[in-house]
Amino acid sequence: MFALKLLTSNLDYSASGDSFVDVSELGDDQLQALESVSLATSYFVYADLAFLSQFCDVVSMLHLELRLQALITLRRKRINIVTNFVAVLCHILKELPENASLVEEIVLTSQSPGEELHHMLTNENSILRSRSCMLLRLMGRFCCKSLRVFWNKELKNDLETLMYDSCQKVRSIADDAVQELKDLPFFTHGSWEKESVVVQGKF
Repeated sequence: MFALKLLTSNLDYSASGDSFVDVSELGDDQLQALESVSLATSYFVYADLAFLSQFCDVVSMLHLELRLQALITLRRKRINIVTNFVAVLCHILKELPENASLVEEIVLTSQSPGEELHHMLTNENSILRSRSCMLLRLMGRFCCKSLRVFWNKELKNDLETLMYDSCQKVRSIADDAVQELKDLPFFTHGSWEKESVVVQGKF
């Protein structure tokens, strides 16, 4: 994770604060190195819970949340970076749910978290689609209050559409996600319906 911070650090920053590069401007060598870091990270955290716990501690200690948030937007440049880190986030929620706030900070504090998740769920890469379904399912279990804030009709439709995906694994995971999430009060009656009622009431 120190390597991740180094690779994404902006060398032109003041001593008073930290700064990281725009990930869209990373070169091929940097992206390849980050892909290797993401692969090694996912391997170690799945191999031993001690590594997973250390990952959570180091991310918090080095304030890497925003960097990881930026890296999981690299769908078009390096899909493996995204799929590897999404797998790590899923593993955190499954094995160390007490660190759910860390996942929330990475996934839900961007300018448009709902839009980012929509792009992940509808990506052409089946691995990313399946892992994004799993991430949403686990967030519904351990990050319910935060998930409710940005839940929208588009995400609901995305999940239900994936129940008929061309990939059997995606279909299975999406079906499990929908079956679990549909019991949440906001799954069908989300914030978009409340906004609709308010608008209609003005006329």
